[in-house]
Amino acid sequence: MSTIRKLKGLLFAVLFDCALGLASLYIWSWILPYHVGMPILVGYAIAMFLAVLPDLDVLMQKAMEGKITGTHKNIMHYPLVIVPLVSLVAFLIFGFSWFWSLVAATALLVHYVHDTVEIGPGIAWLAPFNTKAKYRLRRLEGEIRFRMTPEELAVRGAITLEEWLEKEYLRITPASVGGTVFFFIMVILVLYEQFYISF
Repeated sequence: MSTIRKLKGLLFAVLFDCALGLASLYIWSWILPYHVGMPILVGYAIAMFLAVLPDLDVLMQKAMEGKITGTHKNIMHYPLVIVPLVSLVAFLIFGFSWFWSLVAATALLVHYVHDTVEIGPGIAWLAPFNTKAKYRLRRLEGEIRFRMTPEELAVRGAITLEEWLEKEYLRITPASVGGTVFFFIMVILVLYEQFYISF
């Protein structure tokens, strides 16, 4: 797969998470009217970064394994570690701001929930206490299942990043269309709030 095609696939793959970051700040801004202390569009960019932050594990995989597997097997996809840690960092960086701590926690949690319900490798919700058990919500044999079986993990672990991007994001699928539509809806809401309500 060419680098340009891979980047295109990765762009479509992160659009839903970017929209979740926008939604996190947008909703908290309505619940707790708060001046974000910076130009609002910068705040939204930070919220998008927070929602995509766990997927920076691809850089860790590349550095440690020499390849990107997309299996969510390192600390960036350990919600019990990352959510409190990043929320604390946001609290401190933004001047002891509970508001930004809530935005960070929400953006990260919705990212992990999205990774739990989408077709993918699942999330180790109990890590670091249990890194072997991965969870993904899906229908299997007529039942709703949450914990992934060892067989499912082996099959998912064999799928390369390129195969996953080709299957889910580099053609018209519910994931690619849904992420794109949700992202543009959130951009329209943010711009409407920024430019129409401001005047």
